[in-house]
Amino acid sequence: MEQFRFSGDTLQDAVVKVRSKLGADATIISWRNMGTGIEVTATARKNRSQPQTATGANKAPRYDIFAAEEEIAQTRTSAPIIKPTPQKGTKALVKGVVNTKIPPEQILAKKAAILANKPAARPKIHPLVGILAKSGLSLPQIKPFAKYFDDADVARTFIKILEKEFNYSPIAQVPDGIILLAGPSGCGKTTTTAKLVARAIAKGGEVMALSTDCERQGGMEQLRNLVHKLGAQFASADSVKMAKEIALEAVADGKTVFIDTAASSQFDPSSMRILARLIDETGAEPILCATTDSRSDDLSDLFGEFKEVGVKRAILTRMDLTLRRAGPLVGLHKHEMAIAQLAPSPYISGGIVPATPKRLAQLILEAWEV
Repeated sequence: MEQFRFSGDTLQDAVVKVRSKLGADATIISWRNMGTGIEVTATARKNRSQPQTATGANKAPRYDIFAAEEEIAQTRTSAPIIKPTPQKGTKALVKGVVNTKIPPEQILAKKAAILANKPAARPKIHPLVGILAKSGLSLPQIKPFAKYFDDADVARTFIKILEKEFNYSPIAQVPDGIILLAGPSGCGKTTTTAKLVARAIAKGGEVMALSTDCERQGGMEQLRNLVHKLGAQFASADSVKMAKEIALEAVADGKTVFIDTAASSQFDPSSMRILARLIDETGAEPILCATTDSRSDDLSDLFGEFKEVGVKRAILTRMDLTLRRAGPLVGLHKHEMAIAQLAPSPYISGGIVPATPKRLAQLILEAWEV
């Protein structure tokens, strides 16, 4: 098939040259823009694969290359013909209703019916709910205390909840026997031990601080330095047997013994077994140091695990490091564990106080300036 090339200023000019040279049955194969004009490639032989377009005597032939463009152009430029339709259905119904006069008594009756079926106004949420939510409790955890929300005063309501729903059992300033502080790593056992030692010395008690935290680097040294500054006796033990001998001998000499234990948690069962054995061998009262800056669900699990080894009281620590101080309330309430002390300050002197409902409420609410 012989091909010919024709040039023109525009595509239309080039097509005219094709028709005049090759005839009306010429087939345009391609065209391209040369920058200075249009070049068309065509052939005189008719392409049998394409249907022949019927044309009139004076009508120019249609070429496939232009057909789609012309049809699209017609689609874009042709305005749709919209025939008017008679009103019916919803429009006719609305028009009929508008034109219909409704008696005034019927309008009043409809208004009365609407007001009668109006849902009751939702009760206002007690302000304490928002504060407890910001303090680390979820709405399901707050719900059991809803029966106390009849008083609009936030502080008075919270104190009432803490009085009725929680137990308090502060540690004596100079307790008899042996006090053992337990808890996971970082809960403040060593610092709390030093605080309790300082309280007992201030009251005139004979005190020994015993550390069994031998594996943690700097564990014993930290307590030793704190206790020596206070003027109390310090001892360490690297076994349950040794701790028992030292503690019982000190008690026989009339001393109060505070034991700072190694970290223990439900995630390390062996540490819980060692702790249970230490409690059993020494006869000490275990007290849990619980951080207030942990999640309420995690703290609840923690209280449950330590309750199984005999813990009945807890000291709330690290209250100076968070605004969300209500997290322990869920676990304390669920496991009926008494609150012994509160640690609102990191300082040894005055950094621990007996727990009371009013004091606990104040520490939780003051974070939100209530």
